[in-house]
Amino acid sequence: MFNKFLLVFIEEVTNYLDLGYPVDVIYLDFQKHLTKSSHHRLLLKLEAHGIGGSVLRWIESWLCGRKQRVMLGGQVSDWSEVLSGVPQGSLLGPILFVLPYILVILMSNSEVLIWQVTT
Repeated sequence: MFNKFLLVFIEEVTNYLDLGYPVDVIYLDFQKHLTKSSHHRLLLKLEAHGIGGSVLRWIESWLCGRKQRVMLGGQVSDWSEVLSGVPQGSLLGPILFVLPYILVILMSNSEVLIWQVTT
């Protein structure tokens, strides 16, 4: 599948360059973004894109206020507040972290190709 997308991508870029149009390419790796982005920054981004009111408060209550601790060899650490990332295995988490990028793409007047590479 990736090879097919790569051929389509190269064809599109070549066509635009042949016509004299500029081409910009952005590569994003969301793996670290999903685990390291702060809740506060995400909420600010969502609010900047028009998500507010009870929906934003619901998202904030889902993200914030979580705590975690580590247990190793019978020893347990103190509880620590989780300030970044999303709950593992959640469906909403990845959507929330890519939503601001999707909104920017939708507001642009450009042709956009998006694909996912899994390893």
